[in-house]
Amino acid sequence: MIPHYSLLSNLVYAANGSEVTDVIINGKIVMQDRRMATIDEDKLIDSLVK
Repeated sequence: MIPHYSLLSNLVYAANGSEVTDVIINGKIVMQDRRMATIDEDKLIDSLVK
């Protein structure tokens, strides 16, 4: 016998943050290939280092 679980729930709860490569919120890409699409990361890091 095989337990009947929700496939979607299994995918969500078995994954961790390192497996996320892209994030879309309300149709807008905010992270693509693990890089923030809405923020200039290099510029942000430079401003924090100063």
